Amino acid sequence: GQSAPVDSAANVAVPVTFALEGAQLSIGDLEALKAGAVLSVAAQPQTLSVQVQAGASTIAEGQLVSVGDGYGVLLTKVFDETA
Repeated sequence: GQSAPVDSAANVAVPVTFALEGAQLSIGDLEALKAGAVLSVAAQPQTLSVQVQAGASTIAEGQLVSVGDGYGVLLTKVFDETA
């Protein structure tokens, strides 16, 4: 068979997680969590920090922004793991 081109890895889809930073919970609140509970976050999306993670690595940081009828992440820092 033919071998795949070397640059084919650039087209591989990688699951990405968006971790919101904007709330703190007490140990008691954590222990009381149950399905259906609502956790509050920052009132203004512009003040809500987001970490973009691929696997166990944080690859970027940003701020939650409004995009049309949804939300996006305005990247403020991108980490280069090759450096």
